[in-house]
Amino acid sequence: MKFASVPKQHELERIEAIVARVKETTSDQGSETLRVGDLAIDFAKKQVAFGGRRIKLPPIQFRLLTHLALNQGRVVEYQELLQEVWGYQGEDSEARELLKVHIRQVRRKLGWDAA
Repeated sequence: MKFASVPKQHELERIEAIVARVKETTSDQGSETLRVGDLAIDFAKKQVAFGGRRIKLPPIQFRLLTHLALNQGRVVEYQELLQEVWGYQGEDSEARELLKVHIRQVRRKLGWDAA
């Protein structure tokens, strides 16, 4: 039988900070929307809007953008994104290439320069 590892203190603090940011953001108007600049993420409807324009994202890109928005202001490592968004651990090169593709697609959909 394989047991999940116990989260380290810094991981628990990071999770608590994310939960606090989401609660702070969602309790303002009773909504479940996170706003970061012109970006609005509605968790209940699983919808994204940027600059007032609705953006259609597949579930994996929605989770990727959500994780990045919840962690604004800090560097998020490739491995963390692979684990949090895709749910598994892989090689650094695999994570890097997979994320490059999806981040480029999200940027394009948001109207940002993909370069």
